[in-house]
Amino acid sequence: MRYLKFLLKLNHGCFMLDRIWFLLGSVDKRGSSPQLRRLQIFRYEVAQCLHAVQIYMTHQLHNISWHELQETLKTATCVSELQQAHENYFEQCYGEVVTW
Repeated sequence: MRYLKFLLKLNHGCFMLDRIWFLLGSVDKRGSSPQLRRLQIFRYEVAQCLHAVQIYMTHQLHNISWHELQETLKTATCVSELQQAHENYFEQCYGEVVTW
């Protein structure tokens, strides 16, 4: 559950940085001050970092489960085993997201 909370916090952080960009963009329409420009660059760099961490963590979660599903599918001999493998895969993904 703590990982899911962490991913939600990352998502909220990305949203807030996008919101800050919108608000700062509407502050100074005549010309950007050097401080505002530096602030926008810093905001952009932090947003990129948060997006990268979010994508990496999500990818790692899905990648582990996907490889386990592929191994299970290789040993399936009938349709009911395929169905059971897919059900186990979805349960495992859901369980990992809930326990993250």
